[in-house]
Amino acid sequence: FHHTAWTVKQGAPGQITALAQTTDGYLWLATQVGLFRFDGVRFERYAPVDGQTFPATSISTLHATADGGLWIGFRYGAVSFLRDDRLTHYGEAQGLPTSTVFRFAQGADGRLWAATFSGLVYLREGRWHRVEPEQRVPGTQARTVFTDRDGTLWVGTDTAIARLRQGAHAFETLDIPVGRISQFAQASDGGLWIAENEGGVRQLPIGGAVSSRALS
Repeated sequence: FHHTAWTVKQGAPGQITALAQTTDGYLWLATQVGLFRFDGVRFERYAPVDGQTFPATSISTLHATADGGLWIGFRYGAVSFLRDDRLTHYGEAQGLPTSTVFRFAQGADGRLWAATFSGLVYLREGRWHRVEPEQRVPGTQARTVFTDRDGTLWVGTDTAIARLRQGAHAFETLDIPVGRISQFAQASDGGLWIAENEGGVRQLPIGGAVSSRALS
């Protein structure tokens, strides 16, 4: 294997919190001091055009879309969407909780979800909405969210892991002990893995038991 590394000596930024690659080939880097992009040769700090500005500098997560856009989540409660050098901002006025945005995921139906410190939210017709009580999402914080190849939406909260099967309305809570989950990933064999801040990496028992409180 050929390995190439870039450090601050080659212009790479520090304090990187997330990576995403858009359809134009740019690699985007979220940092605590702004947004950077890499074209394969050089890094540059991205500056919005035409007098536009970001709502904050500390970025917590990124999500690239199939239409060439980039969702940007901020550490202190804001979201921006960048496409063709145009920014659209979302904040409290658009229903977004004023808390850290940890991760985005797009559902099989095209709906965008966001895991935030104040819980799971979704975007509908230009506004963010909290999940309804009847959707049965456990806990009060959503740490991460992920859509697998079957279209099932997974969420890791402060208390449990839950899944929303494609076409279903309510989440099912898995009856397994978990720690602070930072990320889901799916292997080539379909297995789902979780990374826990204090517990390392392990595979989820997909066919495992589901908590009765999610089905009652």
